Amino acid sequence: MIEVERKFAPTDEQLQKISDAATFIQEKIFTDIYYDTPSYSLTENDTWLRQRQGAWELKVASEKNVGATDIYHEIVEIEKISQFLQEKLGNSLDKLIAKGTIEPFAELVTRRKKFTFGSFNIDVDTVSAENLSYSLAEIEMLVKDESEKAAAAEAIDQLAHDFGLSCDAIIPGKVLAYMEINRQNHFNHLMEKGVIRSTANNLPCCSKG
Repeated sequence: MIEVERKFAPTDEQLQKISDAATFIQEKIFTDIYYDTPSYSLTENDTWLRQRQGAWELKVASEKNVGATDIYHEIVEIEKISQFLQEKLGNSLDKLIAKGTIEPFAELVTRRKKFTFGSFNIDVDTVSAENLSYSLAEIEMLVKDESEKAAAAEAIDQLAHDFGLSCDAIIPGKVLAYMEINRQNHFNHLMEKGVIRSTANNLPCCSKG
């Protein structure tokens, strides 16, 4: 599947509008641990390897040219993740970990409220980590074909407009917000590579301390 998503920094009033209109699914707490090589071989290519509650997931950027919308291929099958890493880094996932070729660089705890609205998934997150408290909302559509991406991005922007969410800013994800505060060299490297298009410090929902 192709994941088409956009992040927003909602006000309390906008969150209430989402809560009133959308269907609440569940609230859960989970921990994400992100991995990369010491030279940032994965993240500099906008590729994100993580363990979520012990299960491996890989998000590989498709492209980032549909406005401010993020588009990723999401891989959750362990065999496919290992095959991808074999091709990119020269070893399977198990061997990369055993040899210390990849190592954790961020650990984040998220409290997520999950909603649906038609074909949209809406996540409202409160994230905590070292020196970080961060809140954001994400609207997502899953599509099967590359030709559907642009239409999905337009639909997301329209729904955001209906909820009163601003589409003017590019909102960084939680791991980028964490990196800006706690892993400045890594963050700056991704800025230089063009992976990061905005900074978390521009947002009132992000705080140090």
